[in-house]
Amino acid sequence: MDSYKVAEQEAELETRFTTRLEQLPEAVAINLDKHENADEIKKAWRDQTDEEWEKVISNFSLAASTESTLVDASNKEGSLSTNQSKTGGKASDLSDCIRTN
Repeated sequence: MDSYKVAEQEAELETRFTTRLEQLPEAVAINLDKHENADEIKKAWRDQTDEEWEKVISNFSLAASTESTLVDASNKEGSLSTNQSKTGGKASDLSDCIRTN
């Protein structure tokens, strides 16, 4: 009976670990297998509590945005609305866009 419980717990851990690997950003997943300590990292992730895993995955999500690349973000930066004009109209020059104190 104990061996059945151990096997059941092991299967549950493996299922949870597989789900966790699927949550990784693509860049992390690609580079994980190239890491010299990949086996130790995977073991640690497998054994972490859900709360610990949430911290890990949130850090990866911040570091590896899936919505755009840094190049895309840089290109879009110039098109972000920074209009600080007191008239509320469209910014006509740089001085209208720069907030002064």
